[in-house]
Amino acid sequence: MDPADRCRNRPRRPTSGAFRPRRAAFSTTRHVLVPAPPAGGAAKRTRRGTEEQARRGSRRALPGRTDHGRVNESLPVGRQVPGSRSRPVVSTNRYQEKWSAPTVGQRAGSVGWVPAVSAPSPVVLDGPVWRARADAHRRRVERWTLPHRERRRRGQAHPVLDFLFTYYSHRPAQLEQWHPGPGVALRDAAASAPGYVSRPDGTVALDPAALPQRLRTTATFVRELLVATAARPPRLGCFGLHEWAMVYRTGREGAEPRHAAVPLRLGAEGTDGVLESLPVHCTHHDAFRFFTAAARPRNAVAPARADQVAFEQPGCLHATMDLYKWAYKLSPATPGELLADCFALAGDVRELDMRASPYDLADLGYPPVAIETPAGRAEYVTAQRRFAERGAALRRRLLDVCDDLLDRA
Repeated sequence: MDPADRCRNRPRRPTSGAFRPRRAAFSTTRHVLVPAPPAGGAAKRTRRGTEEQARRGSRRALPGRTDHGRVNESLPVGRQVPGSRSRPVVSTNRYQEKWSAPTVGQRAGSVGWVPAVSAPSPVVLDGPVWRARADAHRRRVERWTLPHRERRRRGQAHPVLDFLFTYYSHRPAQLEQWHPGPGVALRDAAASAPGYVSRPDGTVALDPAALPQRLRTTATFVRELLVATAARPPRLGCFGLHEWAMVYRTGREGAEPRHAAVPLRLGAEGTDGVLESLPVHCTHHDAFRFFTAAARPRNAVAPARADQVAFEQPGCLHATMDLYKWAYKLSPATPGELLADCFALAGDVRELDMRASPYDLADLGYPPVAIETPAGRAEYVTAQRRFAERGAALRRRLLDVCDDLLDRA
């Protein structure tokens, strides 16, 4: 070719001083905007240009774009809710950029437009795999359900463990049932639980849209409560005085304590003296409602049922135990492993709750946490902090379940 022709065919350089890199090729694999890998010897130049753009900030910010591990919050993201998890599209293409959900109202085909992404395909479990998980779940919770059934057969009450099956309404047989939860499909299974449907490939999976409306309503409330609770710092140092407030002055007024068959460690007068010597600050309605009439004015707050979202805080033992309640309230959408984890935590917290109570349970294998002493209070706070940390992890997992149900319903 004549040199003059080459000069005439050469693309003109931009007249402005700003760096203008070569336009990258794009593909639309899985309806997601995906940068294609640079070709041949131009790779170094393209990569260098991209780095220069990032340094200068000239690259156009897209809604929900993740850069260096941070979500761009300067532009709105469709259905982005504080406390919900990020949902980047996963690909095996190492050149793929990660994008969040597109902004509602953006013109299709415009710069920065990201086509809608359907729900990711579920993980498929073969029959032997999911049956093994179901068996492991049942064996795990039978540590509590079998002794409870035996005690009930003998007509024997347990002041610590019965609470897990009487205060909480989930029956032992329900606790033993395993469900896969969102994002998992089962082969060789029947769609017998509400919300689980047969798929065209013959597997069974949870379809949030097929769940009863009451469960989506529950998920909305549970999510609101858990987000509000997680946003507050744990309040430690209540020392479990709610149990003491439930028996305050029962001896003077002739009333029987809640667990009349179990003696009080310090007697009636000693129990009253402990409550009168320490500040009472119970924020949980379902504990406060069992206070004696004489104990209620001693509490710093008067939480009502309508105040639950406003008062719940992650250091409260009862709020931590109630994670189990919210797990089974979302069933059968709750994965069996999460349900069992919440129940196990509730059982551990219940032990501390009663060991720090005024009752003498040493004969049943529960040595006291003597919160009437400085050493006992320090022991209580240490355990309370540890339970709050375990509860925080389970709270996040429950929020994920709520997001799955509400986002896809």
